[in-house]
Amino acid sequence: MHASSHELFGRVRRGEINLELLVATLRGRGFITERDQEHGCGFSPPAMEALDREDFERLFEFFFPDEICDIEIHCASTDEGGKSGAYAYALFNANVVSRDDMLERLKKQNQKSPR
Repeated sequence: MHASSHELFGRVRRGEINLELLVATLRGRGFITERDQEHGCGFSPPAMEALDREDFERLFEFFFPDEICDIEIHCASTDEGGKSGAYAYALFNANVVSRDDMLERLKKQNQKSPR
């Protein structure tokens, strides 16, 4: 296993990540951003970038053995619309929200940020 595996698995094991809530959020709204997170679903930008889809799918299979994983998890980031180098990040389910739509949401979030 690589470092991101240990981090994700460890955070779930320690109760830092509520996988059930994360799955419900990604299936429903389709995304979380670093600003728009629920308690138990907190990811820093480096943790979002390091999240491995295969690791997520293995955890899903373990915790939801009778369900098919319908979450295609990805990370998106952009500094468009805001201060250069001040990136906004999101984890999103590509089966609910397209990458282009997610980048547009992040751009709007950057526009609302104080400069």
